[in-house]
Amino acid sequence: MNSPLFQDVSYSIEKIKTLSSQKASTDEIFKQVGLLSNSIQELNAFTNERINTINKNELSDLILVEYAVNFIFDFLKQEFKSDIFTKYTTEFRTLSNAKNILESNIRKAKERLIGVEIIKVKGLTLTDEDIAEITHAVDKQA
Repeated sequence: MNSPLFQDVSYSIEKIKTLSSQKASTDEIFKQVGLLSNSIQELNAFTNERINTINKNELSDLILVEYAVNFIFDFLKQEFKSDIFTKYTTEFRTLSNAKNILESNIRKAKERLIGVEIIKVKGLTLTDEDIAEITHAVDKQA
């Protein structure tokens, strides 16, 4: 995978966190959010080109990036909620869109490598026993 793209995303996330802890202006912070969005979009374009050739190690790298992006996304929502709705809606929507495309690309790569469709349903949790029971019921039908 393209290491400089990972580094750009990582740098932007660190910069946002640093600026926030230093009580920098929200303009500075959301300027960095724009740069983060651009970095994620570049990573998405690169990933999309290689979606059918991503290996497990590269997928692991992408998942780590996804965790970091989710972390900063949730942090921004929590810390700057009112600013997002009043002044930085466009910047936050751009980040949200880039994040969603990243998640979609990772899901596609997982499906190709693992061979199963992965879905997320907020608030739904399945135990190993639940999965075994579902698998057993499906096997009975086959």
